[in-house]
Amino acid sequence: MAKEFQPIVHEAINLIWMQYDSASAQRGQERLYQAAVAGDADAWGLLARSYMGAEDGAVWETSGLSVDEAKVDECIKESLMGGSAIGVLCAIAHRGLYPSELDLVRSKWGTMEKVLAAAQEYADEAMGAYLFGIGYIQNAIFGLLDKWEDDSREARVNLALPYLEKSLEQGLSIGLDAYWACADFLYEELGDSDKLEKAAEFECHFCEAGMPQALFHRGKRYFREMEFQKAREYFEQAAANGYQKANYWLGYTLRHGFGVVEDLPQAVEYFQPLAESGYVPAMGQLAEIYFWNAKDYAAAFSWCMKMLEAIVQEARWQPAVGSYEYEMILPLMCYCLYYGRGTTIEREVAARTIIKETRLAEAEGNQSEEKLALLRYLTAEVYDNGSGGLPKDKEKAKTYREKARAYEDFGHFLDEMEWAKSSEGIGNRLAWRFFGRAKGTRTVLTDAEDIRSWQEARITEARQQGRKQEWRLCVLRPNGGDASYLNYGKVEISKALELLSQGVYRRVMLDQPESDDYLLAEYEAETLFFYANYDGIRYVRQDKALTVAVRCFERWYNNEGVDAAAWQEDEQGTRRNTWREIMHRANRCAENGDEAGRLAALNEAAALDCGRAMVALGKDCAARGDFKGAACWYQKATLMDDEDDRLAAWYWLGRLYMEKPKEYGLEARYYLEKALDGGVPWALVQLGNCALSGIGMTASRDKAIDYYEQGIAAGDPEAMIARAALCCDAEGNWQDTDTAVNCLEKAVAEQSDWQNDARLMLANVWLQTGSEAQQKKAEYLLQDAADDGCDEAQLQLAYREKARGNNAAYWEKLRKAASEGNEKAKADMDNMYVDTAWSENL
Repeated sequence: MAKEFQPIVHEAINLIWMQYDSASAQRGQERLYQAAVAGDADAWGLLARSYMGAEDGAVWETSGLSVDEAKVDECIKESLMGGSAIGVLCAIAHRGLYPSELDLVRSKWGTMEKVLAAAQEYADEAMGAYLFGIGYIQNAIFGLLDKWEDDSREARVNLALPYLEKSLEQGLSIGLDAYWACADFLYEELGDSDKLEKAAEFECHFCEAGMPQALFHRGKRYFREMEFQKAREYFEQAAANGYQKANYWLGYTLRHGFGVVEDLPQAVEYFQPLAESGYVPAMGQLAEIYFWNAKDYAAAFSWCMKMLEAIVQEARWQPAVGSYEYEMILPLMCYCLYYGRGTTIEREVAARTIIKETRLAEAEGNQSEEKLALLRYLTAEVYDNGSGGLPKDKEKAKTYREKARAYEDFGHFLDEMEWAKSSEGIGNRLAWRFFGRAKGTRTVLTDAEDIRSWQEARITEARQQGRKQEWRLCVLRPNGGDASYLNYGKVEISKALELLSQGVYRRVMLDQPESDDYLLAEYEAETLFFYANYDGIRYVRQDKALTVAVRCFERWYNNEGVDAAAWQEDEQGTRRNTWREIMHRANRCAENGDEAGRLAALNEAAALDCGRAMVALGKDCAARGDFKGAACWYQKATLMDDEDDRLAAWYWLGRLYMEKPKEYGLEARYYLEKALDGGVPWALVQLGNCALSGIGMTASRDKAIDYYEQGIAAGDPEAMIARAALCCDAEGNWQDTDTAVNCLEKAVAEQSDWQNDARLMLANVWLQTGSEAQQKKAEYLLQDAADDGCDEAQLQLAYREKARGNNAAYWEKLRKAASEGNEKAKADMDNMYVDTAWSENL
């Protein structure tokens, strides 16, 4: 039977979620409190949602309602005690149910299915429908049920859409972004544009009603479509209606001259108030304007430091939220610090940062072209001068300087900058060398390894300070549903362990996201099994008494570690800790370009019988063509005690022997089959390749397909791609497109190193054989791959623009592909002016 909220709750919903100003939101919150204290359990749940904040999407950014997690917990508890299924939906949409809350829900309803049935009675209400919609989109409802057999993104979208649509039709616009996300998914994945049209209709309606967020998002949509004048119109309306972040985009369009004449002073007028109020992106914009345009390095560096500090403060206030990306300002800081411009010179930390950021930018494509050119020129300076502990290397300096100058706009951005060392910097460094750094000359960066490491350490410390507890409470449900809690009391630990003993949880753990230390408990055959990692030593223990479990966890919660007398050391686990520490050191050396340090760490770990290090050394040998050295390291790793290391060694030994099929074909097959028998499913695709090429077995296409399909069943994206490739003939024409598309869609859906290869191949299939809608989807795939740093996808997009006659877009994408290292794009650029027609159109 359908239920309705009482009138005062309806009034509150209208004030908080259907009006867009802070005064209305405040009155709505007061109305909910009045209803709640009068005994309305649903009002308690909605009141909790009003305290969840705009960052969580629970209220409007213009509402002025601040986050208060303590009040969220208090209101949720009152709502559940009052028997509100709406309160359950509010809780799971935000952070799941605490153990004590889950126990309360079980005691009142018995099963989670009954909870949902009770909540369904409010599904005709706009707010009830909205909560169901986001519950499905966020996977919260499957999590509540702990049932995953029907879970997929497509299933979640199809379940959420009717609820979101119902809430929007009743004027509750806060679900519009979620509806757009569903519509985009249906179009991009299934070619269904109906919901896109419906989303546009909803957005148009809310824009006409003056909804600030709808106006802003329509402006963003026009901006992405490069209709900048229309975008500015909507940004201006959104800003006029109280949406302050729209001012950022008005400033951004003025800075770059999008839809308006470039006006840097006016752009600064938009950015400055936002930056001074703590809006991080505006700080970054001011830093760039002062660096590139005004050449006021003191102001630029000051805003960079303010930006880094603001990110640290946000981590302290919201420890569970990811931090804003700051890497775009690091090249600017490196220039200032290396030459002492606008700040005290810190050449050594600058040099180490320059090398690290250049390597990251070249590997991940995380910097714009002008900043990559800046980093490369600074890298040349580092090698010229032998800074940061690196030896002088004139050849590397020359190479990096040439790479920097290859950037087409080098003259516009970088030639006019001062590259000579500042006299102040030289004088300071000479004095410091002989007399040491006086207290007044030291900065917060003086002792830093590099800027990124320094900043990440500060963010980690801030998050720890911002948490109510030092330890995170994590639980795992029987079918794989999990949850973690940062703000809880000891009662939640006791309740979690009680539920563990009842089979409601499969595992309970206390850990720290930034540490390897943890305490874990499992329950089996009426026995509690404990596993701990403390100060680099692993321990194990078992007991039948729940009271012992509670004492162990409370001791850990109080930072007292383990009582070693009651635990047994896991010696093999402790050895793994040592290996992991050394391997982390090897990885840090690799990030900093310290190849000698990386090899030294790997050899140190290998000397301690770390098979993983041996495999890494073997892969190094294989990469430089040292077949014998690679085989030797892999063979050593096969003799180690750690099973995972042995399996990896067998796999890579098989891959190595595939390179010499005549001499070692049988050995290749033997080791790949050993790896497969031990549980390495990605060995299947290599066995398929052996079958296809006749390595160690008779060549058989059917046998190869069998291996590939087994790999697909095991979830290996490489096998999916290999199977799809067999659907393409020697001339590059696709034959069995259904099979190819089926395999490639699965590979595209997997987050893996093969995702971009799958995107490229699937785009190729659709561009060659697909419908108009599929060809549009192909371009989305290419853009996704290009955004992920795939230079080949960038090149294909360039060719698409050329075919349309969009020469400016073709040139821009071609240049980007070339800057990312695509040799074909570089060759095309070299030959650009051979085509006279193109030259005339440029």
